[in-house]
Amino acid sequence: MQTRTLTCRSKILPLRKTNEFVFLSAYPYLCIVRKVLPHIVLLVSLFLAAGRSYAQFDRNYFYYVAEQNIMKGHYRQAINVLGVLLRGDTTAYDGMFLRGVAKFNLNDFAGAEQDFTRAISLNSVFTRAYLYRAITRTRTGNYDDALKDFAQAIEIRPDNENTYFSRGVALFLNQQFAEAIKDFDYFIRKRPYIVDAYINRGTCHLMLKDTMAAWRDYDKAVEVNKYNPDGYIRRGGILMMRGQKKEAYADFTQAIALDSLNIQAYFSRAIVSAGDNDPLGAIADFSRVLDIDSLNSLTYFNRAIVYSQIGDYQRALADYDRVAEYSPHNVLVFFNRAALNDRLGRLPEAESDYTRAIELFPDFANAYIGRSAVRRRMNDMAGSRADHSMAGRKISAYRTKSGSLAGLSDTSKVFTRLLSFDADFGNRDFDNIKIRDVDVVLLPLFRVVIDGREPSLRQKLYDASVSTFKDNMPAGSAVNNMAVTTDKEQIKRLAAKAAGDMEADRTARTVYAAGVTQYMMLQYSNAVRLFKESIALDATNPLYYMSCAVAVTEMTDFVSSLDRRQTLLIDVNPSERLNTATENIYDYDEPLSLINRAIEIDPDNAYLYYNRAGILCKSDDMTAAIDDYTKAIELYPDFAEAYYNRGMILLWLKDSRKGFLDMSRAGELGIEEAYKLMSRMAGTMK
Repeated sequence: MQTRTLTCRSKILPLRKTNEFVFLSAYPYLCIVRKVLPHIVLLVSLFLAAGRSYAQFDRNYFYYVAEQNIMKGHYRQAINVLGVLLRGDTTAYDGMFLRGVAKFNLNDFAGAEQDFTRAISLNSVFTRAYLYRAITRTRTGNYDDALKDFAQAIEIRPDNENTYFSRGVALFLNQQFAEAIKDFDYFIRKRPYIVDAYINRGTCHLMLKDTMAAWRDYDKAVEVNKYNPDGYIRRGGILMMRGQKKEAYADFTQAIALDSLNIQAYFSRAIVSAGDNDPLGAIADFSRVLDIDSLNSLTYFNRAIVYSQIGDYQRALADYDRVAEYSPHNVLVFFNRAALNDRLGRLPEAESDYTRAIELFPDFANAYIGRSAVRRRMNDMAGSRADHSMAGRKISAYRTKSGSLAGLSDTSKVFTRLLSFDADFGNRDFDNIKIRDVDVVLLPLFRVVIDGREPSLRQKLYDASVSTFKDNMPAGSAVNNMAVTTDKEQIKRLAAKAAGDMEADRTARTVYAAGVTQYMMLQYSNAVRLFKESIALDATNPLYYMSCAVAVTEMTDFVSSLDRRQTLLIDVNPSERLNTATENIYDYDEPLSLINRAIEIDPDNAYLYYNRAGILCKSDDMTAAIDDYTKAIELYPDFAEAYYNRGMILLWLKDSRKGFLDMSRAGELGIEEAYKLMSRMAGTMK
């Protein structure tokens, strides 16, 4: 089960835009970062081995513990261990360096740079400290100082090809493409089988508009490693530029075959399909992107355009609504939505959107033209004439100008083309983080399931929070918040056995077990009925209340999702589809009442507070949800899921410092998505 959704959008660091098919120019940064960031962890083992060769026994122990924590992703624990070491030995430049590594991996770039600087002050020929400080400065956009550090590292160790690669990245990001190519040339001579080097050099050539050289590098990347999707994606982009749609489609399809979660491959293939008169194929690929990254504003924008092209205006409007939430300062979103609202006869909404577009870009002549037409249809003749006159003045003023201003003032301009990955939209708000009312999913509620095996609970949590559940759980059951993995046939067998046991001896426990199996079959009504019967037979068991609350919550979510679901009917008049929407409001009072009763019976159970917090989130009571996640953590200090969800809500409430601390702790405790989220968000923290 998933909770109500929140918002978080990661930023794709933009590169310089060109007049070519520039959707390639932003994404290669991901390849570059993938090559750069491992430098922060690469060679740590070698470094530690060298450091320990002259260290004392106690230092060896601290380094060993710190290294293990870093390798496990427990960076804060590593920082704590190294803090003890550095308090005892203020000259331990290698310990200072390693703490900088841990801070970098927590996206604490300011702290990492500070520690690398201290390490250098203690050892002025510490090559790796210069290199990693340079990488850190590159990460924060301080390219001038980063390049100085790279130069110093090369002066000390001119034979280290990795330094040239990293400097090539910094030069690339600083738009010194020709100089970056020289560094990648050097790296390739030393290590000719590294795909990322060819891709990065190819991207530099592309930025210099040398598409043939870019093609050769991307093609070489495929030759060097035919199992790496990046080469196919870049080569496919060049094929798109050449109009070779069939070949480009094949390259993107191959990339997807190699990496079924590669957003860029699906997105690029969707662009090809849309341009090749296959709108349904484009929609399918755009939708797959959103399955993987539900916060991808650019994909919603493009999918809205395709929906509009096939006349599915309701879905198009829903997608524009999403983008407007995520990117409230982007002029084209409101302009396009205004035109769609106008077409659907939603004149007040169209006027409001045109007004917003004008507020964002006062010289946008098209928006004045559109609002003029809308106001005329609303019988606001004075307003219509004023807008028409203003549009004429804007067109005259900018008719001779070039660039984006001229484009936005050109009344013949059509703003319904699909936009590429580096799409600028006049501002870069499409890629900014916005923590508000959209789809970042909290971790699910905990519930009881039967898998036919012995329970596999985390022992500490079991001892701390489930002691009152143990004697009442069905045989072979467990408490978890993961998807039910047992196959359907086995579930049916379990359900049949539970039903037989219940008929033979109708007690609270047998009725409850039958309810669990019905829940696993997604038979929510049956499950709720049986859970309520088990409560009637034994009103003192908190487990029964918890399971019933979870089932009611999931049933509510399921019904809600059915009401929101729309069916694509191409043969129906598009305007008629708008009449199929229903507006229903769902409350969670019943599951809250059930979980409250469970807590009254068992006030020391961490699971119950965690679950109530999740239900409170659905009820928009975030403050109370935070209190319950905090209580769950107090009862079980290693409750990773509670840290993650509380951190997500804190980010939603704009309390970034506390939110990131909770995410950090969740990551230390094994929630990998916490570090993925922080990494996505780090690109905006400059």
